[in-house]
Amino acid sequence: MTANHTYETNIRIPFSFIIFGLLAFFLSQILLFLSTRQLSTGEMRLPVVLSAVHLLVIGFALMTAMGAMYQLVPVVFLTPIWNESFAFIQMVVTSLGILSFSISLAFNIQMAIFSGLLLTCGIVMFLWQMFMTLKKQKKRTVITLFVGTALTCLLLTIGLGLTLAYHFWSVRQLIDHDLIFKAHIFCWDFPAGLHFLSLDFLTKWFRCFHWRIIFQ
Repeated sequence: MTANHTYETNIRIPFSFIIFGLLAFFLSQILLFLSTRQLSTGEMRLPVVLSAVHLLVIGFALMTAMGAMYQLVPVVFLTPIWNESFAFIQMVVTSLGILSFSISLAFNIQMAIFSGLLLTCGIVMFLWQMFMTLKKQKKRTVITLFVGTALTCLLLTIGLGLTLAYHFWSVRQLIDHDLIFKAHIFCWDFPAGLHFLSLDFLTKWFRCFHWRIIFQ
């Protein structure tokens, strides 16, 4: 078997994530454009703005990062994706979760908890896929630390987001709502930096790997 055949992912997996990400980006820009008047007056926590932001952050940024990881992780860590069929299922579940969650935020935020559970299911499936893939890695590196930390923070972000959705649904607060809201944003921003830093390492390593194959 060649190295390419052993470690590269079915190209349809990352493309599926990236194509959905581009569609989500397009939809988010339409919603933000329609909210220009409210945004110009400083009104941020509006249902349509929350919907647009989650389409942009989860639908575009996160889905694109997931697609990139499906392509780069097997090559850099020299281990195949745990289950490619599971990856397609995860893509469908996550996509439906993102769309339904964004619609709930825009039209009925109290019901966002239910679509949020579907979205959480899709993201947990991705985390499980990465965990099972990294578990097969023979030698841990600094990139493993970056990726593992980013994925852990992503799980915290989703948990805090679900807590916020629960607050809207139950009309009672488990913990201070503003504190959870700020922690939710922080836990996304912190791993996003680590995640894209790790992707930068992954991309450079990916290029070196392929140049090494070409000149062997």
